[in-house]
This record gives sequence, structure tokens and C-alpha cells, in this order.
Amino acid sequence: MNKDHEEDDDDATYFNAYSDVTIHMDMIADTVRTNAYRRAILRSYKRLYKNVVLDVGAGTGILSMFCVQAGARRIYAVEASSIARQTQCLVVANNMQDRITVLHNKIEDIELPEKVDCIVSEWMGYSLLYESMLLSVLHARDRWLKPGGVMLPEQALLFIAPIADSDEISAR
Repeated sequence: MNKDHEEDDDDATYFNAYSDVTIHMDMIADTVRTNAYRRAILRSYKRLYKNVVLDVGAGTGILSMFCVQAGARRIYAVEASSIARQTQCLVVANNMQDRITVLHNKIEDIELPEKVDCIVSEWMGYSLLYESMLLSVLHARDRWLKPGGVMLPEQALLFIAPIADSDEISAR
């Protein structure tokens, strides 16, 4: 099996995991997490108002909808999994189709008609890196973000501490 084929299989497995609505329901039901994103976006309204936003790995489009609430002029919601079809339905059901464009594709494969002023993304998973989206977000930044543009979130802190489990080490 060649490397490109292995990467395609890995992508398919990853995106299939996000095709099921239940994983998105779990994320949205985490009210602490969801409200933290909402507050951060709404508090950044001066950076978003009348600007163009790119939502990388948009999922159900919840961050895109928060960007509409913050006054963004146009949001490109990019989602590679098949949940993008439901995202489009949610956008229409919330009467946001004039501001949110759902693009069903990988961020690395899209073409936008313009550069963006802001990138939003829920790229971090457990221990900040679990979802493996960081490289895609960095690709989006390098390709689509205007000079002086903003990324939300714009920083993350990871605190780690070394530990040892002598029973586990002995068992090996």
C-alpha cells in the first residue's frame, strides 16, 4: 500500500467518525465548552463585525452561527465529514444562509473567492492535540488569512507534569 493510499484511508476513518450526529450532540451538550466558545466569539465582535470568517472543521456550524451573532459579514464553514449536509440544513433553519456558506470538503482542497479576516476552529481535543486538526488550521492560516488577521482561539496553554506508575512499569 502506498503512502497516499494510507493517508486517504486515515482521512476517511477520521472524517467518518465525525459524520455521526451523536458526537456533535455530545460536544454541543458540553455547555461549559460551548458557552466558552460563544463568549470568546461574542467578546471579539470588534474583530468580526462586518468581516469575513473561515470556520475550519465547522461540524454542525455552531461557531459559524456565533460569528453571525457577532456581526460577521460572511462565514465560510468548511467541513469534510458528511455532517456538512446537516450543517447546511441547520444554517437554513436558522435563516443564516445569506451569511454562512457551507463547503463540504477538506480545508486543504477548497478554493475561496477571497482572503479572510478571521479563522475560528475547535481544533483542539483532549490534551490540545487529540483531534489532529492543528496542521489543517495552520494550512488555512497560511493560505487564507489576511495579513493582520486574527485566529480564535489565538493561544492555548498546556500544562504537563511527569509521573511514573511503578506498578505499570513493573508489569511490562
